[in-house]
Formats: sequence, structure tokens, C-alpha cells
Amino acid sequence: NLGIKNFVIHLNNRKVLEGVAESIGASDKFMQLTIALDKFDKIGKEGVEKELAERGFSAEQIQQVNQFLVCENFTTKSLELWGNLLQKSEVGKKGISELTELIGYLKANGFDSHIFLDGTLARGLNYYTGCIFEVKAPDSGMGSIAAGGRYDNLTGIFGMPGLSGVGISFGADRIYDLMESAGLFPKENNTSCKILLCGMDEKSLKFCIPIAEMLREIGTSCKVYPQAAKLKKQLDYANAENIKYAIIVGGNEIATNQITLKDLQNGTQETLSVESLINKFTL
Repeated sequence: NLGIKNFVIHLNNRKVLEGVAESIGASDKFMQLTIALDKFDKIGKEGVEKELAERGFSAEQIQQVNQFLVCENFTTKSLELWGNLLQKSEVGKKGISELTELIGYLKANGFDSHIFLDGTLARGLNYYTGCIFEVKAPDSGMGSIAAGGRYDNLTGIFGMPGLSGVGISFGADRIYDLMESAGLFPKENNTSCKILLCGMDEKSLKFCIPIAEMLREIGTSCKVYPQAAKLKKQLDYANAENIKYAIIVGGNEIATNQITLKDLQNGTQETLSVESLINKFTL
């Protein structure tokens, strides 16, 4: 809905990771394993292998883990491969079953084309109990833009045991930056206000302030340029902010108790009394 078309959802399951640890005879080193896996994006495959070695994993164990150090577009074959590797682990097979069920729902919605199986995804394992996921925009140059997972026990911490659920958080700042760099915000909404009041000197600024108050009272958004400046500078600011109108006040306007209203979209302008101005913008 936001217009971000190039995104992928990385999927894994805590039970699959537990199954990997169990299959290589390292259930007692589950946290050490996942801490190393979680660094895959930063240190790469060789870095993960080195860290596992430093944490006491044997060369044979590391070789077995290597089979899961993949992130690939989902296919039935890739999930079957994981299942075959975890045949000796009951918890691992349960993880594969949960992933298969979830992907079945995604296929039913025609959404599976965005799914990547990611054996290196190992986030939030202090509270996630099943599927874990992370959303990324591959061309953005940033990390995840949303993430979450299944938790069966988390609510127990807050006095409500037995309530399972799935949580997701959106990286609002990253999504905003991504949309802004891709020009996805509608131009007509990228407007700080409707009218900019431009005063040519300090006396003109004081003349503008009560006009701004009257405009706001009738529901018209406006702002007063905060200092006396050349008109071009003020109009350039208005254009950069996509402000539609400028009210220009100088010595002549003050002398006649009028204002100059300039339409910045078509370049036309007219001289109005303050009363006529308010009537023009009354909603």
C-alpha cells in the first residue's frame, strides 16, 4: 500500500535452529550458535565459521551448520532439503512443519513470491518460540524495515500465562527514509501549509501576524516567514515547501491596509483587503 514494491520477507523458525543445534550434538551451545548466525549479514560466511570455531564448535559441526547458512527465494525443494537435514531432530521436524503450514497460507494468498528462507535469521530468541521473520528492501542499503515472530510464553512475564501470539514491529524511520528517497510520498500531501506570509521588513512582519491568526481561525493553515528577507528568498522557500499561496506585505500594502496575494502555481496575483482575503479562504 505504501508503494514499496521491491521487498522480501526472510523466514526462519526457532525450532529449526534448535534442531540444527541438536543435530550437530550442540544443544548445550544453542545460544552461542545463534549469536554467531545472527552476525551473518555483517561478517559473512567465513566470519561465522571463524566465530563458531572460537566458541568451541568442531570442524565437522561447522560443516554441518554450513548447510543452513543460506538465504534463498523459497521453493518446496529448499524446504524439503532442510527437512532431510533435520530428520534426526524432533524439534527440528516440528519447525519444518510450522514453516510448511505458514508458507501454505501464504501461497493461498498468492504472497509466497516475496518469501525467502533464511537459515541465518536468528533474532529475538529469548522470547520467540516459533516462526521468526524480517522484512528487507534489498536496494535500500539499510537493514530490516520490519520484523517479528511467534511467541508462546512472553505474556506470562506480565501475569497472563498461556496466551500465544505473533508480534511485528515496523521501522518507521527507515520506511520513511526509503519512501522519501524513492519519491513515494504524494506531492500534494508534501505541503507544510497553504499560505506563506512574507514581510519585507520588521513592520511588515508585525502586520502579518494578526492576519495569520485570522486565517488559522477559519481553518486555513499558514505560516509567517520568520524574518524580513528578500522576496525571492521567501518565495523560493514557499516553492520548496509546495506552498500554494504567498501573501506579500510591504510599505505600500501597510499604507493602504491591503495585501498582495500571489498564486505560486500559476503566477497570478491580486491586491485584496484583509477582509476580502479572509472571505476568500473561509471554508
